[in-house]
Amino acid sequence: MKTFKKALIAVAAVAAAQFAQAGVLFGFNDTSIGGNNNFTADKIVLTSQGSANITITDNGDGTLSNGFNDAFAEFGGVAGVNFRKGAAGVPAAISGLGTDYELFATYTLGGPVGLVGPNIQAIMTTGSAIIYYDTVVDGLLTGGSTVIGNLQNPVSGDCAITAASAFAQGSCKINFDFAAVAGIWSYGAVDASTVLTDFMTMDINVDNLTVAGGFVLPNLNPGGNTLLTADHDGSAVIELPEPASLALVGLGLMAAGAARRRKA
Repeated sequence: MKTFKKALIAVAAVAAAQFAQAGVLFGFNDTSIGGNNNFTADKIVLTSQGSANITITDNGDGTLSNGFNDAFAEFGGVAGVNFRKGAAGVPAAISGLGTDYELFATYTLGGPVGLVGPNIQAIMTTGSAIIYYDTVVDGLLTGGSTVIGNLQNPVSGDCAITAASAFAQGSCKINFDFAAVAGIWSYGAVDASTVLTDFMTMDINVDNLTVAGGFVLPNLNPGGNTLLTADHDGSAVIELPEPASLALVGLGLMAAGAARRRKA
């Protein structure tokens, strides 16, 4: 696993209509866990390093077919390259990312997969991730890292691969329930750990899809597993309900932020 980088493939195609589509401005403060960084941002940039491990379990017919008749599973790790605020990056001198600490996440994803026209599409119905804060700056997730958030319960989402070939490319998005650890993340004066309606949305590319065992998609190992790898880069934003909905729960927060840009 390396810096907020790689995979999170199979990520959600659509955010639920009741949620804002722009990344909200959030605060990040690591002083409670021994750091000295306190700043605001609206995006975390992701980049590839290594490959995601993907398994497609065939239903017995030996091929990805129209409909969602086969099973998709992925596990891997990602790492954060930098924070952004509007069009500008948050300098490392302010964020401390990459100098004082690194951010990592380990994740699992799963759901049905099949062909939609000529394209491969996986729908994420299960998944979770753990976000780590690591003060050993060496490009690796170290055992003593501190958990600062959990992603769980994908609301909806998918990954669309543009062609069924070993060189396929595509685009993925997934919308996770964001369970922040207290004292790290905030929205204005409100600690994010107290907000039950926030989501972290991953929006990434799919590159370098390769299939093990000599198979060429859409062919699969009949009745068995076909192993794939893929690379990803992109971004992560936090989303909140529309401002009126937030007012109803007494938060008084505005979900307006910089217009959500696709990928970094």
